[in-house]
Amino acid sequence: MKQRDIKPRNAVVYNIMLLLFSLYAFPGISQKLFAQQMPAIDILKKFEAEHGASVAIVVSTADGKVLLRYNEEKRLCPASVTKLFTTAAALNVLGEDFRFTTRVYADGAIRRHTLEGSLIIRGGGDPTIDSHYIPEDSGRLQRDLVMALQQKGVERIAGRVSVDASRYGFEGVNANWLMEDVGNYYGTGVYGFNLNDNSITLYLNSYGAKPVIDSIDPAHPALNWHLILKTGKRDSVYCIVPPFSTQALITGSIPPKIRRYKLRAAMPDPALFAASMIRNKLAAYGIVAEQEAEGLYVRPDYRQADVLMNYVSLPLDTIVRITNYRSVNSYAEALKNEVELTLSQGRGSQLLSANRPYGMIDYWTKRLKYSARELDLYDGSGLSPKGRVTARAINGMLTGMKVGKNTRPSENAFLQSLPVAGEEGSVKSLLKNSRLHARLKSGSMSGVQAYAGYVQWRGQWYAVSFIANNQRENSYARKAFEQFLTKFFQ
Repeated sequence: MKQRDIKPRNAVVYNIMLLLFSLYAFPGISQKLFAQQMPAIDILKKFEAEHGASVAIVVSTADGKVLLRYNEEKRLCPASVTKLFTTAAALNVLGEDFRFTTRVYADGAIRRHTLEGSLIIRGGGDPTIDSHYIPEDSGRLQRDLVMALQQKGVERIAGRVSVDASRYGFEGVNANWLMEDVGNYYGTGVYGFNLNDNSITLYLNSYGAKPVIDSIDPAHPALNWHLILKTGKRDSVYCIVPPFSTQALITGSIPPKIRRYKLRAAMPDPALFAASMIRNKLAAYGIVAEQEAEGLYVRPDYRQADVLMNYVSLPLDTIVRITNYRSVNSYAEALKNEVELTLSQGRGSQLLSANRPYGMIDYWTKRLKYSARELDLYDGSGLSPKGRVTARAINGMLTGMKVGKNTRPSENAFLQSLPVAGEEGSVKSLLKNSRLHARLKSGSMSGVQAYAGYVQWRGQWYAVSFIANNQRENSYARKAFEQFLTKFFQ
């Protein structure tokens, strides 16, 4: 028999009943919070009405007792808040001490100072090699490789320098990303081998009649740049760099009279570029590879090869911290790839896809016991505008990350990875003059503003998930969220 809807027709009566139940069910501090529910929700309703927005929010204790919910099952785009699902899964599945490993093989014997074969660098998916976000680690792989070859007395490589980027297949760019994002540094492909955040930095000079390229770092001789640029008041420039292409387009407009306008573009073939760069680096130290460098996206046969050295990344908790603090898409996609690969072990490769994180969706739906409809993810970073999740699903993930009511950030890698509101990262301007202490991840794109994380109030942590879609200006969503938090936790 179909169950009747027992919600009273009079919304005021229903809200009073809910409040009375809440006061009975959650004594102590929570009573004060429940008393502030309606005024706080009214702030969000007013924002929705004035800006044509759709809003969802859930607030709970750190152990999952829901204190407030509004549109908690509405499917909305979370943007970069998606990274929380990815980094949380990485910590749970891989462990906070996990390190990516890049192995270097000698595919042949070493005799009379000659490697009688090729040198193969087998990528382990590490997104941090020569990364802009870890400047102190720059160049470590090349230095270690030169030292390893010198210790073996190698002065000549009869074959070639090859970089194997086949760990996750060759589809590094997600088909669900927008074309205007692909080609820019934040929309670069992520592969089994990654270098320099898979990006190239260009410096443009706009002093002349037309903007020109002043310099490129790192230099990429195989890539031809085409500029369809103009100068003007509007600063709007983007790159189109198809994967594995030798042609790149820069279009749009930049302000006039700038000598070094910085622009970061995607690297179309990181494996080939890395192989060429390493070959040149070795030559500078007197180690000459006779054949041309190559990038591989189909795994070679390693059965006759010997491991020359292992290169390991920083531990996962550090990578997760950078991912959430700096909102690094390439790091998030690399973590998604490794989680997907780990989850697919023994289950075939059907879960592994560059375009949908099926394994991660499966992991979270089983863990949270929600339907896949509430976790409709299309990538690991949130760059795809197709992603849809519910505030309830985000809250479930947050409360499952073992953040106790009195947990110190140093005791929990996930909590520590979230920037402090008013002080750090993308939430530096949020709650700037507030006495509230919060650790939050933000997510934004056109018409999307989301926040998720933890608020500390009177010595206890509370989980908060907020999504706003369809508003004309994201600044109004940020203001409404700030006002909500201030009213609720007053």
